Amino acid sequence: MDSALKRRPGTSGIKKGKGKTKGTSNGSSGASVPNAPPKKASKLVDVKVFGWGSSSSDRDEVVDFIEGMAPCRIRKSKSAGKLLTITVPYHQASLVLALDDISYKDNFLTIKSQTYQHIVKNEVAENTIKEAAPLAKKEETEAILSNVLTSRYNADAKMLDLSHLAEDPTLKSAGFFEQASTRHKMFPAMMIVADKHFKTAAEKKEALHSVTLAYNGLQNLNAVSPLSLSFPAIKNLSLEGNNIKTWNDLGDFRYRLRDLEQLILAGNPVSNDDRYVQECVRIWPKLLRLDNVVIDRAKFSLPPPPPPKAEPPKAAGIVKHVPLTGFPLGIKPGYILDSGVGMKFLTDFFTTYDGNKTKLLADYYDAESTFSVAANTLAPRVEQPGVKIRSNPWVDYYPFSRNLHRTTNQETRRIHKGAAAIGKVWSSLPRTKHDVSDATHWVYDVWPVEGLPDPTNPHNIHGVTGVICTVHGEFEELGPSGVRRSFDRVFTLGPGPTATGVKVVNDMMTVRPFGGCDAWKPTPDDPAAANGGLLGAQMAPVVPVAQVPQDQADLIRQQHLFELYNHTNLTEQYTILCLDQAGGDLQQAYASFEQAKLAGALPAEAFRS
Repeated sequence: MDSALKRRPGTSGIKKGKGKTKGTSNGSSGASVPNAPPKKASKLVDVKVFGWGSSSSDRDEVVDFIEGMAPCRIRKSKSAGKLLTITVPYHQASLVLALDDISYKDNFLTIKSQTYQHIVKNEVAENTIKEAAPLAKKEETEAILSNVLTSRYNADAKMLDLSHLAEDPTLKSAGFFEQASTRHKMFPAMMIVADKHFKTAAEKKEALHSVTLAYNGLQNLNAVSPLSLSFPAIKNLSLEGNNIKTWNDLGDFRYRLRDLEQLILAGNPVSNDDRYVQECVRIWPKLLRLDNVVIDRAKFSLPPPPPPKAEPPKAAGIVKHVPLTGFPLGIKPGYILDSGVGMKFLTDFFTTYDGNKTKLLADYYDAESTFSVAANTLAPRVEQPGVKIRSNPWVDYYPFSRNLHRTTNQETRRIHKGAAAIGKVWSSLPRTKHDVSDATHWVYDVWPVEGLPDPTNPHNIHGVTGVICTVHGEFEELGPSGVRRSFDRVFTLGPGPTATGVKVVNDMMTVRPFGGCDAWKPTPDDPAAANGGLLGAQMAPVVPVAQVPQDQADLIRQQHLFELYNHTNLTEQYTILCLDQAGGDLQQAYASFEQAKLAGALPAEAFRS
């Protein structure tokens, strides 16, 4: 048998045999070659050939050999050293490439074409986009997917939010989910469109750090596997609220996302596995946080995460950026600069809200008051032993959430105006219990604000004085789960036609996973204390919510603080230190301030910039 038909051991492709076979056009050999794809006469493809020799006679011989074996028509050829480049019609390129590794004389030919692979890849991509929405033109489908990706990408956070895709009004109206066949093709098409936005893998790595695929009803990740191929360097991934039952259902995500540091799998059956944490760390060795809880590797007898790869040497004179490891100032206790209105409101609110919302609405809300709520599902959380988190823990909040990443109905109003509308939303949210007995679980700031609308004179361009109250705390949802949640709430208070004469102008609440209260524990790094202080005293302790100053002395003190703050340019903490050292005497405080200022005894940080 002709030695020209031999291949390297272990390779496949051209079969040995005699006579004309399917796919050949000349009968000069028994080679069986694949049928050519449909003709694309306007396209020519460059094919590179190695292992043929180097002389001009060698080139002519190998060209004749390839034309006879393929069969094909080589339009032109040129050689440079041991590289031979031949140009063939696109529809014959696959026949030529099928000869790769074929025996030629005493060698084996290596035949490759990046051009052909690029064309085929583009055609596959175009067909994938076209098939994702058969009723639309390819350009229209691509534009729709590009717009959806753009609207769901947060450049500041470097995050792509692909949660709740089946509820996306743009995708629904375009018919992506009408048939099972198009549903499975939509995501690969979306990843192809995403790829077109980047020129290099480095650009993709820099632009995207986090992806959420939460609440897409995924039973496995086969349909979304192109994401792990397009963006293998992502560090944060949320698969929350899907229906992933086994580790095998994670598919290629187990092998490709090697830099993953944070993962959310809560709300999937697989999270009930007895070795849930250990298996996640085994699959993704760099994992630091699972379901927003820092992984305690010692507790689970897990090895430490691998060290980061060493960076390549930098050019001389370039200093490597060293990230900050802490805040420039320590955590401070809550700040209160209040005449009594803010603290009284907070006490009334959190001791009444759970049991008598109607009274609260009558006492503090009117037809112009506004309220909004957002569910921050990605905030850090701590474990709640004995509490079982349901698979979709935020479903009660999403219909009212102002978080635009969670808003799927563009017509839905997310800011609720008027006591009646606010009461309706409050009654629809889960019933709660706020425990105000332990002040360490709460932190709040109260300070005056100018320029609020004047309810008695709308033409008053200067407005009136009000109060802003910020609160960070926790509550328990009443019901079978007994889950605890943390919250942040900001109230803007002003005068108004309510039962108390105090009106909530705006009420903004953010609900998040339970994170404990360690974040606001004060740290002992008071710069005033380190310098002997304005006059060395410690800040007054924060008064618990349940203990509001009521007597006249406290009201006078708050007024003195306000005046001293406005006339000295001191920071809040130095204002309090100054007044406290003077025993609450405003004139003595002014005198002490002037004396310390003239003596140069005040550090720079004592003053507001």
